[in-house]
Amino acid sequence: MGAPMSYQKYEALVAPARPTSEPGRLIVGFVLILTLGAVLKVSLLLMMRSVAPSANDALYQGIVSGESPGATLVVLFSFLLTIVAIALVLPRLHKRGLLTLLGPLRELAADFKACLKWLLPLALLVLVLPSGTGGDLLPGLSGGLWLLLLPVSLLALLIQVSAEEILFRGYVQSQLAARFASPLVWILLPATLFGLGHFDPAAGDLNPWYISWALLFAVAAADLTARSGNLGPAIAFHFTNNLMAVLFVALPGNLSGLALYLYPFSSEELPGMTSFLVLDMAWIAVSWLACRVAVRR
Repeated sequence: MGAPMSYQKYEALVAPARPTSEPGRLIVGFVLILTLGAVLKVSLLLMMRSVAPSANDALYQGIVSGESPGATLVVLFSFLLTIVAIALVLPRLHKRGLLTLLGPLRELAADFKACLKWLLPLALLVLVLPSGTGGDLLPGLSGGLWLLLLPVSLLALLIQVSAEEILFRGYVQSQLAARFASPLVWILLPATLFGLGHFDPAAGDLNPWYISWALLFAVAAADLTARSGNLGPAIAFHFTNNLMAVLFVALPGNLSGLALYLYPFSSEELPGMTSFLVLDMAWIAVSWLACRVAVRR
């Protein structure tokens, strides 16, 4: 089964991967990137604690819980180290540069903006409509502090989603597409990795929901990447989703420190989370269709 005609633009990302498309090389590269990224992040935390131990103890504990603004910003900005890890591994293992994972930059910027023009109004509509998850929202940051932090929060969020898209859609997906013609391989394998990465040992019976949500999200992002030939739509898609879930209304706990409001249930509570995840899957489908319309040329 070959790639559909609608994926012809994907050649811009696939062609640089062909000379070094061996699956074994991809496995080694993926493991190296994850390992190096983790080492860099741990080194950063240790360095921060050593500079001012007493001042950074609270920040460190906040990073573990993810409930303070400073800690959430540190976690989001730390994804820049994942991009650094990719940039270090890629030329040594695949003889290609980081920019080859992005697609044509002019088209990336144009598609990113085109998708945001559709996604941001849709996100605003979703936020003002009743959630259907039950219970009133809880207050998060004060409005003044939220607005003060908004510019740096948006930058941190953009770095976080870009790092994940570069790794999964830019790197893993393009390397697989260079080796295997069928989209069933190069879409579903990275999507499965992305889905399994959302496994939470504390979530118990909710894990199938989390993994299914992440899998659906990854398949949609993969289709947008292959359809446009660049990461612009997938980054806009991911950015808008996380904008809603991190900066506007977040689940209490992990990465909730920058949110204006909090849901009245945790990520481990089955009754509230099942409704939440079903609605979120519907949002994925609608925003994916909006991006497809936005990048149609």
